[in-house]
Amino acid sequence: VLDAEINDSMYIQVDKEIMYVEYITGNLITVLRAQKSTDAAFHAKFSIIIAVRRSYLNMNHTLDSLSEEFTVYSAATAGILPGSNLILGNELLFVKHVNGNVLTASRGMYNSSVENHPSGAKISTTMPLVSQSPTSDLFATDGWDQTSGLLSVRIQSSLMKNILYSFSVPVLNPTTPQVSVNPELVLQCGSVVLQAMMSVDNNSPPLQVDIPSFTVKSIRQSTPYPEATNVIRVEFALNFQSAHPCEIILSGLLGSTTVNDYHLPVEPCYPEEVSVFESEATWRQESGTITLRVKNSSVIEASKLAC
Repeated sequence: VLDAEINDSMYIQVDKEIMYVEYITGNLITVLRAQKSTDAAFHAKFSIIIAVRRSYLNMNHTLDSLSEEFTVYSAATAGILPGSNLILGNELLFVKHVNGNVLTASRGMYNSSVENHPSGAKISTTMPLVSQSPTSDLFATDGWDQTSGLLSVRIQSSLMKNILYSFSVPVLNPTTPQVSVNPELVLQCGSVVLQAMMSVDNNSPPLQVDIPSFTVKSIRQSTPYPEATNVIRVEFALNFQSAHPCEIILSGLLGSTTVNDYHLPVEPCYPEEVSVFESEATWRQESGTITLRVKNSSVIEASKLAC
């Protein structure tokens, strides 16, 4: 789920069926099926999941097999940018230019067949894009200079026309927040030199580092009855991955008759869950404070609900 950048309240597409993500627990996704006028269908193991947004071709506009320019209802709402990949029927398209709601796209990409499309046909915008490079060894890193932020990549075979190429490289984010950057792409192939500023995905701008924060923080109890054993349930999620040492302090739980306890039992919320927390916490009755540590062998993953 983290690698695919799937979040709750977004749409995903499996084959031709679109689903709405209600909530996520680890790698388990709970969805509403058959959304956006699609039909529920059987999907085989290892089917590809695509995170999508959706737009529509304008009424009274059809797209024949020869045209590269067409109009959609709202490119901005669908998140369509230069470099976006579109699914239209069984055809895959690559967006080369966006002028308002008028798109120019390469047709029949990734071995799909060019088709005629009727007025009002539904478009899915894929995000993020999976690599479509023909070979896994097409690119090789020539070097990285941290001071200038220059990455040199060697192309080890010929590039083909109208094929989208991509590669990825790992870099380490700084510990302090920072705004995103706007990189420049230079391509040198023989006597051809291309130079252009890159299109930045506003949903995941490069090297933007957010201020550490809770994305979820909630607490509830098991019972309101007098003299009953009350289980306090705490859930939270972070926008970053925790590092060691990591300690959780919950304060303000005043009014309990439970006396100080240096071995207060801590249990996961779900029996099948492997807890990242130590099995015992420290409880201070006078301040209503619980202090709990994350296991040395565990981390709290970014965007993953901890309970």
